[in-house]
Amino acid sequence: MPEKLDLNKSVVGEEVQINPANLQQEEVIQLLKQVIEPTLKNDIISLGMVRNLRIVDQYIYLRLYIGSRQQHLEAEIKAVLSPLAWCKKNLHSSLYNSRGKNDISHI
Repeated sequence: MPEKLDLNKSVVGEEVQINPANLQQEEVIQLLKQVIEPTLKNDIISLGMVRNLRIVDQYIYLRLYIGSRQQHLEAEIKAVLSPLAWCKKNLHSSLYNSRGKNDISHI
């Protein structure tokens, strides 16, 4: 049985490395959870509408699955991510509408 990690114990002599990209991705996820799909009344992360989230060279790339009546979510995503100081202001997303058509958009 694998040993459980006790986060309350201090680790002496071991160096903990924190990847800044992981912190940035977590920051983006927390911000995207603020975008609520009005019909389903839940955030776009919990609904699985955001996939393949990547941060490359301070650009955010994601695949957004939305229906034809949910196009307004693009503007909300852009607005919620705009305060990120580290992010270059172009958000690159692949949009998939309800018929599965791929619409590439640069927000």
